[in-house]
Amino acid sequence: MLSALLTGVNRAYPFAKLEDGLFQKHVDTLFKVVHVGSFSCSVQALMLLLQVMDTHQTLSDRLFRAIYAKLMDPQLFSSSKQAMFLNIVFRAMKGDPSLDRVKAFFKRVLQICLVQQAPFICGSLFLLSEVVKVKPALKSLVNQLPASDSDDEQFFDAPDSDDEHENASDDGEESNDEDNKESNKDGSDAKNPVLASAPNAKRSHGYDPRHREPKFARAELSCAWELDSLQAHFHPSVVVFATCLRNGEPIRYQGDPLQDLSMIRYPQTTQRGKDKPHTTHRILEHNTPNTPSETCADGVDVCRAGFWTALCLKTPKSKRRPVAL
Repeated sequence: MLSALLTGVNRAYPFAKLEDGLFQKHVDTLFKVVHVGSFSCSVQALMLLLQVMDTHQTLSDRLFRAIYAKLMDPQLFSSSKQAMFLNIVFRAMKGDPSLDRVKAFFKRVLQICLVQQAPFICGSLFLLSEVVKVKPALKSLVNQLPASDSDDEQFFDAPDSDDEHENASDDGEESNDEDNKESNKDGSDAKNPVLASAPNAKRSHGYDPRHREPKFARAELSCAWELDSLQAHFHPSVVVFATCLRNGEPIRYQGDPLQDLSMIRYPQTTQRGKDKPHTTHRILEHNTPNTPSETCADGVDVCRAGFWTALCLKTPKSKRRPVAL
């Protein structure tokens, strides 16, 4: 019932002429629905919050935290609102002024792709490709290497003779230092700036995928290593999409990957000329104009080259004719 009400409000809001402070009274309630309600209700509430804040150009950090946390919801795997949720993620990443936060979203989307089904993976990779077009600085995640950790082995030069004399004069102070270390074992090390920078505080460095605030997850210190795993995926379209994103090339696809690449449509795809991909993008904010996609030697879309290869193995070459799958 709540999901149906939020759906009606979402459709009616663009045509309503309401005061600016009317929705501000119910913002806390909507965020409560996002965190407590079902996944369908949460998506509708996020869509309404995004519409309200986007209209007033006041995208808050609270909204980005809610979307970032909702990416880890286990109900996303089997939800019927995947296209709508990916649309919310796309609009949030596109309108976010913080590049570090967008990189954290980029990393988390790739991480959930490792456990999702092939249609969702292709839709997510297509989403990231469109975001990279708007924010080219995201290519640094694909090209750069991760920052070195504090656990790496380090080498130092041997001390000189002058340093040895200085160290000998400090032998009397070592006993006092040991007593101070024993007295600081009860938790007072945090007050000492020297001890706070010791290897025991290494958790404060590097990318933190579990951080609550995406802006401070330090995703800029990591790299998109998840693309290497996706390039070894069993689905040929996932391999093509991941390779294009790894090489910095835009993903050209005219249809809806959530529908065209599902297992239900797989038997229809192998039939000659009886299946055509959807021409609408439910993931993007607006429908993009149809652009010619890349084709292989037989005139087949590269995203469906795996299906065409399987079909060619069962069809004699004399009766084979190129078709647009």
